[in-house]
This record gives sequence, structure tokens and C-alpha cells, in this order.
Amino acid sequence: MKLLTTVAAVLTVLSGCAVDPQVAAERRANLMAQVFPEPADRQGLYLVFPLESGGLYDTLLITHFEEEVSRAQVVDRVARYCARLGSSRLTGQAALVNQLGTSTRTRPDGRTAAVFEGRYDCTAA
Repeated sequence: MKLLTTVAAVLTVLSGCAVDPQVAAERRANLMAQVFPEPADRQGLYLVFPLESGGLYDTLLITHFEEEVSRAQVVDRVARYCARLGSSRLTGQAALVNQLGTSTRTRPDGRTAAVFEGRYDCTAA
């Protein structure tokens, strides 16, 4: 019964949460700027989400517009990110380790475009 009450309370709170698309876009942009401080490295990216492993954020989930940036270019950007981590556990290299697939996203100008989603990893030494 206690679990049911807790779940009901959480659902009630979440049902009142509306996501403002502008706020969500700003959050995505801020997170991307933290991971890729150079504006050129953010070009063509839709979403960047770092994942922590052993105290390092050495894995990135990245969604990018295929017509603007290639997978190889994203790997190069991730390699620069990995090198900045400065960990002796890492080689400074990067690799696309999991292709999550393609889909479509709405661009800021309202057009729909194809995106590729993948998990990129800093390779361990």
C-alpha cells in the first residue's frame, strides 16, 4: 500500500510538469556548451549527454543532424573532448561504440531533418 501511495504521489507531481520547448532547447544548448566549448564543435549537434563511469564522463550519447556533420567528424570532436579529460586511464582516442539508429527531429527553423543517434566512448588505455 505504501508503494502504491508513493507511485500515485510521484505521478501526480509529474502530471503537473509541462515541458516548455524553449526551456528544453536552452538546457540542451547549455549542456552541449559544457561538453564542447568551441561553437564550431557544436555545429550540427542536436543533443549531447555525457555518461559517468568510474568518476569520468568518458561516454557521450550524441544525436546529430546527418546532413550537417558526419559520424567521422563527431568521432574527431569526441576525441578532442576525451583528450581534454586528461586521465591516464584514457588514450585520448574516441570511437562510435553503439549505433542507436536514425530518426527525425524538428530543427529550430521548424524543418524536420534526419538525425543519427550513437554512443561515443573515450577508449581506455
